[in-house]
Amino acid sequence: MKINKQHLAFQIFGIRAKLGLSMEQFGELLGANKSSVSGWERGTVVPSSQRLKKIAELGKISLAELLTPYRGIEEIHISILEKKLFRDFPSILNDYTEEEILLIKGELFIIYKSKKTIYPYTGFVQNNFASISPDYPIPIMLDDYAWESLGEEMLPEFNKNLESETEITKLYIDPLGEESIILPIEYPAFEKNPLFKIIKESILKELEENEMGGRRAILGQYYDWICKEKENIENWVKAHNESSIFERIKSKKRD
Repeated sequence: MKINKQHLAFQIFGIRAKLGLSMEQFGELLGANKSSVSGWERGTVVPSSQRLKKIAELGKISLAELLTPYRGIEEIHISILEKKLFRDFPSILNDYTEEEILLIKGELFIIYKSKKTIYPYTGFVQNNFASISPDYPIPIMLDDYAWESLGEEMLPEFNKNLESETEITKLYIDPLGEESIILPIEYPAFEKNPLFKIIKESILKELEENEMGGRRAILGQYYDWICKEKENIENWVKAHNESSIFERIKSKKRD
């Protein structure tokens, strides 16, 4: 069984906090010192198998729940039903350079507590990054570590289904589907264009700290940005027609 160290650390801390014990007191129950417990909760050290069983007993959860973040997910698979290549228009997201992006449609097969559910999804593949978003929210409450782990676990299957020369190294799953409006922090544009990451972080900070006045200022800045992007898109569309775009994509694939 694969151990998610971050999840395990979070679980151990939660169990200790629920019991109302200090690190030293918790360690005494397990024949360990305060330093060991600190390492467990930081995710730098994994307890022995005997201690893991004891920790699960103290938390009144199964060993599987302690070690993995899936909490009822017995099996998960991913399939790709449709792929379509297109050329993305220059914008702040791609540092104002044209890029080819692969749009994908597929299905997530999740067996949750012995019940199989299929979630249609849409997504994109860009560089070594893939992001998928179900057409409707997945009503399974998992923490961020769980979705990250599931993405890592599905990478080999996803790459096999993708049948691409470029191997995807990061698969992001957005369980909120269409309800999610903020791009994931792993979005590749953040690496190429740090400005977008700064914009996102500043917006989240403003929304947390300020009242409506701050929100109006943010909306004003966004309006100016959107106007500029609209002009860029219109100019790009005028300079390209659909047939020429796909001809270039086809010729590139033949090369």
